[in-house]
Amino acid sequence: MPLKAVSSQPERPAVLNVLCSPTREGWRVYVNPAWVPPYLLHCFDEHLEAHAIEIDLEDLDIYMQYHQAQYEKRISTFGDAELTASGEAADALAAWLSTVFASGMRMRPREPSP
Repeated sequence: MPLKAVSSQPERPAVLNVLCSPTREGWRVYVNPAWVPPYLLHCFDEHLEAHAIEIDLEDLDIYMQYHQAQYEKRISTFGDAELTASGEAADALAAWLSTVFASGMRMRPREPSP
């Protein structure tokens, strides 16, 4: 029987952490480099920033709820929004961000059928 290598530490789920700061031109978005899906990296510059992005945080809430994805949203007194999601929720947050970057606007998901 072949031997199988087993890690001594369990694999940690992906964690996506994003900071969104409002500006006159839209939002400035910063991503934590600890985990970023490859398809999302091209949306950021060499400093892992994106500029003049239109973000609708209410739309994000609806999107994440539709996908049953739990995430953490912290709003500062200056209006900055820190978004953190892990595991499958991180994938959902990344997918939402990619559509925002691709179009500047996102279509709201249809309501689930009862």
